[in-house]
Amino acid sequence: MSAPNVFVATLIFVFAVSAASTSAQTLLPDDRAALTELVSKFQLASGIPPGWVVADTSIACTWPGISCIAVNETFLTIKVLDIRPLKRSIYWLNLSPVFSKFRNLEVLRIMGYGLIGSLPSEISMLTQLQELVIDNY
Repeated sequence: MSAPNVFVATLIFVFAVSAASTSAQTLLPDDRAALTELVSKFQLASGIPPGWVVADTSIACTWPGISCIAVNETFLTIKVLDIRPLKRSIYWLNLSPVFSKFRNLEVLRIMGYGLIGSLPSEISMLTQLQELVIDNY
């Protein structure tokens, strides 16, 4: 096998191993519990955001508006929650302390909901939060 072919074969192997290890990662238990609680709030309030497959929170990192990064070889954590309804409609969502349970969250955007209640003081527990957007438009 020539040098370029060996190089290409090595690259393919590395990408295959990388993809396999990523697919084996799962959401941190605390993030999964917080997400399950958040989903229940949506179900009670206004319906689940479009594209969220609530029957399987293990794939939450593929849901629209959710971005995750690897914590280690085993676990992923949620870094971005960007929650918007499918269409402009009347949705009501209580800004509950559940959002403060996403300890590694860097971005929280909630737009297009008729939000009720005040900003919970527990939001200050999000020490990694860099961007907070709340818009009732």
